[in-house]
Amino acid sequence: MANQVLKLDNNGTGPALSLSLSLEANAGRAPLVVNASAGKATNLNADNLDGKDSTAYLGKTEKAADVAHANSAGDANTLDGQDSTAFLGANQQATDADKLDNKDSADFIERNPSVAQNGSINIDGTLQTSGMVRTGSEMGTSQIPNREGLVVRRINSTFPSAGQVVARTDQLRLERDGTDGGLRIAWDANVVSNNTVNCMGINGAGGAINHHSQPVTSTAAGTVQVFTDAQNVVYATCSFGDSFNARDVTQVTMQRAPGDNFWVGTVISTYNQ
Repeated sequence: MANQVLKLDNNGTGPALSLSLSLEANAGRAPLVVNASAGKATNLNADNLDGKDSTAYLGKTEKAADVAHANSAGDANTLDGQDSTAFLGANQQATDADKLDNKDSADFIERNPSVAQNGSINIDGTLQTSGMVRTGSEMGTSQIPNREGLVVRRINSTFPSAGQVVARTDQLRLERDGTDGGLRIAWDANVVSNNTVNCMGINGAGGAINHHSQPVTSTAAGTVQVFTDAQNVVYATCSFGDSFNARDVTQVTMQRAPGDNFWVGTVISTYNQ
């Protein structure tokens, strides 16, 4: 290069002759000083800038959003208070965690699995689902269940006003008739087909009171009386629904104190309710 004051030209090829100039200084001391107005050193390849490697800086087309602290070289120290190691790079993907709360994936039941999973669930409390419940292999009889799944829950019917629904299928409703002990089956127009109702009751004297009916297909809404208040039924079990077409069937078992209007019990049904 022309006009230089000093030129060091090392043409050696061996490892011991690879350097043209070596400057040594004590730790923390600058080995070289240039004046502030000096121009750029042509072809100077620096290993560090302000003591940092080039990987610590943003490229000219990169952006740092919401930088909490930045130094004079434009390097972000943290992003939203997080070090760079807390973020994924542009071409990185999130790695799969080996443990969740120190448990392996085999310790959990998969949501909506494509195949059956083997495992046990121990629940210390109430298990509630918004859908139906299925248990067992369902393979022990000649035919698999049609209308798969069941609803099993408690019945509380403490309001005797007419039309209060005790239990139901997709087409029939077991309702209160407006009295303390009276029960009826009701249906809407154009929905009833081949439904049957079978109920057995015990009155306050221990006598049997039974009921059977088969509402015919009807274009009009209607009701059929199951037990009247005068019959004083205090225990009842009813099964009703469309068994002919293997549609929904509901079974109810409930009781009340003589002369009281509180019916309580349980329902098992293929219709979600």
